Amino acid sequence: LNEYHRFCKLSLAERVAEASINNPYVSMLQDKLLLLGGKQLCVHPGDKGKDCQGIYERGKVVTLPVSLREMEQSNCHGNVSKLFLQGKLKAIVTGYCLTTNSFTDNSLWCQHSFGLTARRIVETTCVRDLYHGVVMTGAEAVRFAISNIPFEDVKKCIDKGTLTMRDLMSAIEHQSTEMLEEELVCV
Repeated sequence: LNEYHRFCKLSLAERVAEASINNPYVSMLQDKLLLLGGKQLCVHPGDKGKDCQGIYERGKVVTLPVSLREMEQSNCHGNVSKLFLQGKLKAIVTGYCLTTNSFTDNSLWCQHSFGLTARRIVETTCVRDLYHGVVMTGAEAVRFAISNIPFEDVKKCIDKGTLTMRDLMSAIEHQSTEMLEEELVCV
């Protein structure tokens, strides 16, 4: 917890610099995003940019019209996970969004997840200026979703039939295979 609080006290630029020491993809992602606009990447103190490599390599700008479906504030990952498992989204996108604060003249790229239907971005907190992230469907989206909501919510989706045991087992099996592959690489 002390490390978390220490990191929180750093300026946004210091967070990027520190996180980039162990993960060069943090500064590479910031450079990529700043070409699209904005002034700074906001590195979340809880993960210090652990997903930046995947977002840098696979992330795309998503420019569909935005539909706001207000849900729990500061819980974008959980919100879109619930909607996906309820069958209300075609995909989950996780990455960063550009948010402009007119009071401070700041425009920051903040970690964010949002949903996709066939024709729209589904935003569950507040509409952002620009969206960028990794589009996940199938087992990848199920893995993301079940890791971001309580088990009781996963069970409700199974009971309602919007999440099949086959999809759940496929996601878990794929995740177990990835974990095993990572362990073999580390040996």
